[in-house]
Amino acid sequence: SDQRDLARASNLYAPQWSPDGKFIAYASLSGSTASISILDIGTGTAKELTVPSRVLDPVGLAWTPGGGLCFVGRNAGDSLFSLYYTADVSSGMSVEIATGVRYPESVAVSPGGAAVAVFARGEDGRIELHIMRVDGRARKTVLQLPAGTVTQAGGFTQWIG
Repeated sequence: SDQRDLARASNLYAPQWSPDGKFIAYASLSGSTASISILDIGTGTAKELTVPSRVLDPVGLAWTPGGGLCFVGRNAGDSLFSLYYTADVSSGMSVEIATGVRYPESVAVSPGGAAVAVFARGEDGRIELHIMRVDGRARKTVLQLPAGTVTQAGGFTQWIG
């Protein structure tokens, strides 16, 4: 794909620089089709990742220090999201590493690349911070804030009080 493909997308969002500065990962939405692409800054060409077909609405992208990519996507048919990891962006293949995250809002990778943090909103409106290893194991909730203590503004979760 190239810059003409970008022009056809109706919504581009969540750009993230790779640790080496050679690539930008971004999500796009064209009609009802969501995708994640990696743009090579040097060549100007973009490569679409292979995202499982049941994934809609990627909401967070985060690079690992080694050049892997984590993202969260809503699963078709329910309100649950899964966390995915692409170890080798040149292959474009993604694997599911954690399921059952409700309404995630952002994802971050630890500086050493061994762990992932996901902010998510519970059904009752509370905000939860989940952490886990980058392979999805050892998941635990480390923070829970009651409903009404955070707000959405411009796509960012903000603390109130």
